[in-house]
Amino acid sequence: MYQISLLQALASGYYDGVISVKKLKEIADTAIGTFEGADGEMIMLDNIVYKAKVDGIITIASDDELIPFSNATKFKSVEDITISAKNIKSFKKGLKAYLKNFDNMFITLKINGLFKQITVRSIPKQTKPYKPLDYIVDNEQKVYTHKNIEGVIVGFLNPSFMKDLNTTDFHMHFISSNKLYGGHVLDFEFDNLDVSISVDSEFKLILPNTTEFNSKDFSVDKDVIKKIEE
Repeated sequence: MYQISLLQALASGYYDGVISVKKLKEIADTAIGTFEGADGEMIMLDNIVYKAKVDGIITIASDDELIPFSNATKFKSVEDITISAKNIKSFKKGLKAYLKNFDNMFITLKINGLFKQITVRSIPKQTKPYKPLDYIVDNEQKVYTHKNIEGVIVGFLNPSFMKDLNTTDFHMHFISSNKLYGGHVLDFEFDNLDVSISVDSEFKLILPNTTEFNSKDFSVDKDVIKKIEE
C-alpha cells in the first residue's frame, strides 16, 4: 500500500502536488485521491487515472498532472464476495464484520454493481492561499445523485493505528461503467454488490519535502476528518 502525503495535510489545506500521474502509474494500478489544488476526485482503475471534475464529469488525467494525496496499490484479489444490503450504512457494517480477520491489514476494495441510487461529490480547483478542506466541503462542493447506474467503487480501509495519518473509515470513489460520471462517494442504495478484496501487509508513505510542509502542524480533529470523508 502506498500513501502519498497525509489526509490530515489535505484536510489542513496542503494541496501542492507531491508526485505525477506518470509516477503513480509506475507504482500502482488502483488508487483514489485528488489532484494539485484539490482539483476534483481521482479514481485509478487498471492503470488508467481518471478525474471527476467539479461538474461530476469524468476525464482522463494527463501524465504530467500532480497529485497531493492518494492511496494506491497493485490490486491482487484474495477474496470475492457478494453483499446484500439496503444502504451505505448497512454495507459498511456488513463488510467490516466480514473483514474482522484483516483488522491490522491495509484493505483495497473494488465494488461492482447496479446502484439504485448513488450520491457523489466533487470540488473545484483551488488557488493559493488555500482554504481548509472542510470549508470547501461546506461551501463549494457540488453534489450529484445518479439513479439506476452501473459502475465501480474503488475503496480503501486503513487499520485503526493509521488514525493520525489517514481516515480509518472507508474512503470510496465511484466511476460509472461508461466512464462518464463519478466522484467521492457520500451515499448509495442497492440490492447486491460484488466486492473484490485486496490485502496489503506492507506500507510506504511518500511525503513532500518542502519548507511549507515541514513547518506546518497537521493536527486535525477527528470530526473534521469525518466531515470531509462522509
